[in-house]
Amino acid sequence: MTVALILLAVIFGAAGVAKVAGAQFTRDKFARWPIDERLRVRIGLVEIVLAVLALIGIASEPVAIVAALGVIVAMVIAFRIHLAAKDPIALTSGAPFAAALGVLVLVLAIV
Repeated sequence: MTVALILLAVIFGAAGVAKVAGAQFTRDKFARWPIDERLRVRIGLVEIVLAVLALIGIASEPVAIVAALGVIVAMVIAFRIHLAAKDPIALTSGAPFAAALGVLVLVLAIV
């Protein structure tokens, strides 16, 4: 479970910082997606919070469960946005991968 939580922290931390910092590639994605670009920073902050929760979850199973649930919900939403934008599979596949890591963490924390 620790490795999965670290992976989630790295993935969500990097994605969140890029969105908050306004990296050009994130601006390009939001211009293409059917979502208001003004949400970019808020979504980035949510991703950063999920990354922090994943790190705390290494030491606390209840926090790991919260992080996992947050990741799963965020990635279901992200997947739907990618589908609505008709993104290619290379851009869409990250969401199911991260959701699967969230499910793995959830199962390991509950069992």
